[in-house]
This record gives sequence, structure tokens and C-alpha cells, in this order.
Amino acid sequence: QVGSYYEFYHQLSDELLKLLRLTPLTNNKRNARYGFPVRKEDYYKQLLLKNGYSVLVVRETGNSYCRIKE
Repeated sequence: QVGSYYEFYHQLSDELLKLLRLTPLTNNKRNARYGFPVRKEDYYKQLLLKNGYSVLVVRETGNSYCRIKE
């Protein structure tokens, strides 16, 4: 999670991109490739679980150590 978005930083499989209906992001400072708003988390979690994927959610807490957020 970065602010109010969840971001992906690696290339996703074509199958996963089709399932999630994600399109590549334009160039950005963090080099995120795909993303979606936090408010859509439940939708994407249920979609992934329903299709046999495991889900791990990493949330931003606001605490940071050496410029890395906890």
C-alpha cells in the first residue's frame, strides 16, 4: 500500500492481468507497474480467492525506519 493505492512493482502474468482487468501505469517515481485504489481491496481479494489464488496484503502504517515504512 502506498497512500490510498495498492501497487505492484513486478510484471504480472497475462492471465492475472486479464482476471483483474489491470492496465499498466504510466511512468512514475516508484516504478509501480499496476495499481488499484484501497477502497477496491475487498473486491480484488474476493476475486483472487475465488479463482484459487493466495492473497497477502501489506498495509502502510505511517511508521518509518530509515525511509522505509513499517
